[in-house]
Amino acid sequence: MCDSPDVCRTMGTMLAKLVHIGALTVPWICSQMDKVKVGSVEAVEKILDGAIDTTITIYSKSEAKTKFGSSNLAKIVSPDKWTTQ
Repeated sequence: MCDSPDVCRTMGTMLAKLVHIGALTVPWICSQMDKVKVGSVEAVEKILDGAIDTTITIYSKSEAKTKFGSSNLAKIVSPDKWTTQ
């Protein structure tokens, strides 16, 4: 599929940083991921996991809950995937 085995995690890291500075919003990311989901639900989950993990690691768990703890993610992945983060 890709030459880079970590492309999903790298994309997640980049998205987390853009959300942190306010350049992107989680609702917008979710609307775009909904389009990608048709091709690969697994890739979408890996990207979102990477974004949430990066936010927790670099910024804080509180910021991850504030930014990503919305019902927008429920449209993309099952709630048990993102509520356990």
